[in-house]
Amino acid sequence: MPITETYRNPEQFRPNKVADYTITDLTEAELDEATRDKLTSTTIVTTGSSHSLTSAVDYVGIITIKNNTGGILTVTPVAGTIDGEASISLLDHEALMVKSDGSNWLII
Repeated sequence: MPITETYRNPEQFRPNKVADYTITDLTEAELDEATRDKLTSTTIVTTGSSHSLTSAVDYVGIITIKNNTGGILTVTPVAGTIDGEASISLLDHEALMVKSDGSNWLII
């Protein structure tokens, strides 16, 4: 017997209503603001001392980076800044959560 999973959006859940979701490549214009804000990506860095953050241009959603390297991790965007800084340093076990403003990253 195959295993079937049904996903429900808790913010829109109503008895007898189930919403199925398929993630596809969409442009920002195709997503409403509420949907864009719910998209997240998490990266846990376990080795090295630096991490390149993707470009904020046209990025949709939130990125979380956690430092599990045992040392200091420097996060540098490939373009733009993080809250006006060229890079951010995280101590071991610290995390950084950022959201794009369309050209730079903002810490949230």
